[in-house]
Amino acid sequence: MEKNLYPLKFKPIFKEKIWGGRNLETLLERRLPQDKKIGESWEICDRGEDQSIVENGPFKGKTLHQLISFFGQKLLGNHFQPPFNRFPLLFKIIDAQEDLSLQVHPNDSYAKAHEKNDSGKTEMWHVIHAEKDAKIYCGLKKGIDKTSFKTTINQNKIEDEVKVYYANTADTFFIPAGTVHALGKGNVVIEIQQNSDLTYRLSDWGRIGLDGKLRPLHIEKSLDVIQFQPSKETSLSGKVTRSTLGVECPYFRVKEEAHQKPFSESIGNEAFQVWIILEGKGSIAGQPFKKGDFMLIPAHIGKVAVELELPLQMLRVLPGNHGE
Repeated sequence: MEKNLYPLKFKPIFKEKIWGGRNLETLLERRLPQDKKIGESWEICDRGEDQSIVENGPFKGKTLHQLISFFGQKLLGNHFQPPFNRFPLLFKIIDAQEDLSLQVHPNDSYAKAHEKNDSGKTEMWHVIHAEKDAKIYCGLKKGIDKTSFKTTINQNKIEDEVKVYYANTADTFFIPAGTVHALGKGNVVIEIQQNSDLTYRLSDWGRIGLDGKLRPLHIEKSLDVIQFQPSKETSLSGKVTRSTLGVECPYFRVKEEAHQKPFSESIGNEAFQVWIILEGKGSIAGQPFKKGDFMLIPAHIGKVAVELELPLQMLRVLPGNHGE
């Protein structure tokens, strides 16, 4: 693999879910497996057997993990130091045709102590499609403490204590580890998260899973990790203007941008970027992109030229200062 790095695009990994649907076909022209409810499309992933495979350019067929192992800082950036274990973030598209479980994710310290050294899970959702009256559950109402919340669990009234938002296209929800949340039916969102798959369910609405059984709940672990005094509002409603910082946390930084004309820029050597194409069509450093693409821009790529066939609207994602 002596070839130079370039903007990378990967084959999506489709995940069948009991609450999934077929929206990725109609919204993003994805070719989905027939007769399956696809709830998640993992767009950039480096997790054991779940490996993103390059689908463009000279490295077509290589896994993301193989490229990280070979190129190290040239791909990830000087911010990252060896050993290069895995890509620090996980990118998904989620299609919720039914309510997802009411859940919470642990932080890094809890995950390290209780979950075989996996990382915690702070994440964000960016809504790309919302049906009328689609809801997002995010955060507990004021005045809820561990004792009172445990009582509501015993009374099977958990949802009464969770904040509910009506979702609109282009809304962003920041969900730090420890935040009770659920994606409501009728939403399609982009999810940007730490590279973790740890989820503790508080309620699954009595639903039967794909295996014909009730999915397990994790009440005690949930109570251990819930942050009952959240530090800031989690909903950032409405479109973010060009170059306005949308979300910034120790794990990732995200802003929305709009470009009407071709442009060029220097990526810099400090960290990789991921460009999520919300609207538009064109190419970056000669690699074509269209609506719905996730482009991984290596840190040491240097200056890149962006050509546009259609105006570009995108999310620009950089890693935070935490590292992996």
